[in-house]
Amino acid sequence: MRSRALRRLAAAPWLLAALAASAGACGRGERDGGRGGAAADPVGAGRASAPATGDELVMVDVPPRVGDTRTRTKDARHSFTVRRDGRDRASVFSVHQERHEEVLAVEAGAITRIAVTYRADARTRGGEVEPTVLAGNRYQVWLEGDAIAARRADGAAVSAEELAALASAHDELGQPPVLDQLLAARRWRRDELVALSAAEVARLDAVRRGTARPRLVAMSLTLREVAGGVATFALTTSSRQEGAGGLAFDGAGTLRLDVARLEPLSLELTGTLAGQTDSGELVGASQETTTYAY
Repeated sequence: MRSRALRRLAAAPWLLAALAASAGACGRGERDGGRGGAAADPVGAGRASAPATGDELVMVDVPPRVGDTRTRTKDARHSFTVRRDGRDRASVFSVHQERHEEVLAVEAGAITRIAVTYRADARTRGGEVEPTVLAGNRYQVWLEGDAIAARRADGAAVSAEELAALASAHDELGQPPVLDQLLAARRWRRDELVALSAAEVARLDAVRRGTARPRLVAMSLTLREVAGGVATFALTTSSRQEGAGGLAFDGAGTLRLDVARLEPLSLELTGTLAGQTDSGELVGASQETTTYAY
């Protein structure tokens, strides 16, 4: 299973969408570039992996294969306050999701069809657990033209609500592994901050479908350690919703990668959210931990 999660962390759109909904209901890296960091040297396409040391790292983009599998477990906690007419309304909720995926089809280096089982998918608020429409179900999800299509594993049709949720969760199907390519295109040096260029940010943002989602505006990665075949990166990410008063998300965290596979092992991300919603001015914070097994 390719590191599709790496592309999804770039803008953390699930966080912005979830908080906004809850409020309503209740290229090359820049060399310094004025950002205080330097980019690592580019590596020629097709170059073999260089030996990883404690100070330098080169990774190779490995194409996805039919039969690749991955289990992703995510736990997140979100808290926010909405102010309207001088009154504050606070809310806290948590999310737990475990899903198992298998690659069923690959075209031109991009995954176009998967089988996915939502072993768990629920939100907890005020002690009440609210399973989503996907919880406990198995699906096939694929790219049909420019749209996401799906059916139950037994061949039954999915509801409109299920299709909307699956399209949102798997909207990277058929898209190129942009972040994988960017990770493999550099020689990474320990403690050297790499701020993605505007062109690279635009490439990452274009992977996600839809126009209502927040836009990725900045991202940086810093190699902290290479040990035991695992690379640890510090990362920052920022995204914005377009329009006056749109929500803004700024996050920072730690990403651990399997060097040989160029696959994520874990992601820890914390962030803040602020902006104007239909329900009032929103300020919030989030914490997320995601782990991966293959």
